[in-house]
Amino acid sequence: MSNNVFLSLLFPNSNFKAIQNLENRNQIYGLNTFISAKIVKKSFVKLKYDVSSRAEAFKTNIVNNVQHNNTNLDITKNKLGLNFYNRGRPLLNYDIGCDVSFVKSNEYSHRYFLPFANLKFNFNHSHTLLISYTRTLEFPQVNNIIDNDYILDYNTLVNNQNIGANKTVKYDNFRINYFIYDLFSGTLFSIGGTHIIGKDFITTNTFYNSDYQINKYVLGDFDKQSNAYLLLNKKFGKIPFSLSLKSYFSYIEKHNYINDKTNSYDYNILNNNLSILSNFRRSVFNFEFGYKNNRSTVLSNSVESEVVLHQPYMNLFFNYSGFDLIINSSVELYKTKKSEKQLYTVSPSLYYKTKNKKWKFYIKGQDILNLNKNYIIENIAYNNYFEERTVSTIGGFMIAGLVYKF
Repeated sequence: MSNNVFLSLLFPNSNFKAIQNLENRNQIYGLNTFISAKIVKKSFVKLKYDVSSRAEAFKTNIVNNVQHNNTNLDITKNKLGLNFYNRGRPLLNYDIGCDVSFVKSNEYSHRYFLPFANLKFNFNHSHTLLISYTRTLEFPQVNNIIDNDYILDYNTLVNNQNIGANKTVKYDNFRINYFIYDLFSGTLFSIGGTHIIGKDFITTNTFYNSDYQINKYVLGDFDKQSNAYLLLNKKFGKIPFSLSLKSYFSYIEKHNYINDKTNSYDYNILNNNLSILSNFRRSVFNFEFGYKNNRSTVLSNSVESEVVLHQPYMNLFFNYSGFDLIINSSVELYKTKKSEKQLYTVSPSLYYKTKNKKWKFYIKGQDILNLNKNYIIENIAYNNYFEERTVSTIGGFMIAGLVYKF
């Protein structure tokens, strides 16, 4: 409880309760048309016209307060595009063109050029390389352009600092994917990624007071996002085993503001999963042994938080006379600079099918060693702060079922 003024509100009954009415409406409609014609063999030209409209309304009214919001945002887009492309599987598939977007946002009108290019190299049916570039637009939401404060929660107000209805963010999107599968050696390999760059994007400027904060929408310097993956699967011809490696990386770099000062934060995630699987033919038993490693890191103005998950696991598969038994088990070890948490999980499942395959019975167990609630550790990044928190999860359970196919 505080004696400080909050939104110039009066609390005559000392109940310190604020009543706010909030209404948010959104209507979207559109129409897409195109016409295409053949230029030469397997080469075409396409002319397209798209129109869309988005009408938003945002109203707030706080009892015992003169400030209120009654904001409308109407965005109409007329997009005319021309592109050239080919079909079939030649050495090079291409789709190259440009869209011209005429945008009217409330009383503002703008024109944007949106080029794009997609190139796919077909070395053979199972060996390809894809390279693409696209420019996209992002528009403000109606609550980004309000005139007065509104209450978000018990200690947060939201307002607009310098975002207008004419603000549009341009994003440049780059993508590359490489894929190859060799049937004779039993090797599948794929690697790829995306990179997105945005300038003057919408973020927040947070002002902290003694007992509440104000988040104001403001323009940020840049927004960068990158994602990459690697996939490898190898089947061995002379021994009944296969090896699998899956890796994923995500990186986000953004700027926001705290009390008008630039605050930068980087958020990255790295996931790896390495496993070996058996391929015993005509056997009642197969297995999968593996190891997962997940690492999430948040860095904000030299303050770092990192959560690491080590997870060795073992999955067993049994099949005999219509019965299928699957036992999934793992050890999960969560580590941070301040704490550790270890979990043991076992999830068995038993299935039975009749000979005519019309009836199916099953019993499934999920995390049966932890039937009560359990806890994990995770990193969560927001615009103006991040959390390293312990989260309660759903406890384990058992279910049974019966299925009949007509």
